[in-house]
Amino acid sequence: MIKIAICDDSVSAVEIVEQYMERLPKGDFEYEVFYKAADLLSYMQKNDLTFDAYLLDIEMPEMNGMTLAGKIRAMDSQAVLIFQTSHSECVFESFKLGTHRFLIKPVPFDEFTEALESIKVYFGDKKQRFQFSYAKETYSIPCQDIVYFEKEQRKVRIHTQKEIYESYMKMKEVLVQLDLNVFTTVSASYVINLRFIKQIKKDTIITDTEVHLPISKRYRKLVKDKHLQYEMVRF
Repeated sequence: MIKIAICDDSVSAVEIVEQYMERLPKGDFEYEVFYKAADLLSYMQKNDLTFDAYLLDIEMPEMNGMTLAGKIRAMDSQAVLIFQTSHSECVFESFKLGTHRFLIKPVPFDEFTEALESIKVYFGDKKQRFQFSYAKETYSIPCQDIVYFEKEQRKVRIHTQKEIYESYMKMKEVLVQLDLNVFTTVSASYVINLRFIKQIKKDTIITDTEVHLPISKRYRKLVKDKHLQYEMVRF
């Protein structure tokens, strides 16, 4: 379940969003509505919580959506921010805050649903966990932390941003646990998390952690296509 905070001072705009939300498949999202930025911040601080995503109006009295987003970013650097506004000139300023999407009011239903679907893709790796065993211990780690998997003989090395784990597994046992919209095979020995790809060269991937991984000829087109698709849906 992805939790969304909706903050907009326009009652009519909120009613439209709520109607849209009610038309979406049940069980994917839940949401809370706030009509003032201060109310949203107070709710988060009082309950010591953050939301997965924020749908924010930009033009609001007392505190506008840009200022609110900056405060949210300070509390949660991984927050997904979606702005909606009647003024398209705000788009470039909004992207300084790492905006996920920018919607122009009145927002058509198909654009709204596309934005919500992109959130699901983004959280495809964030919400899942990868389970494995090693040395009689069982581990469960967030898929969002995994940069890539490396197969060497009977072992698989699981490279995260901070640690390296090992497990006796086959690659097919690894793949069955993964969201293949987020992870992709790059060779017989490597599976990478698409969100950590910094650059793709002809036969090499450079990760955000500055690791160079070889791409086999068999997977070159697949990797490029999946990475492009991932980035388009994500942003």
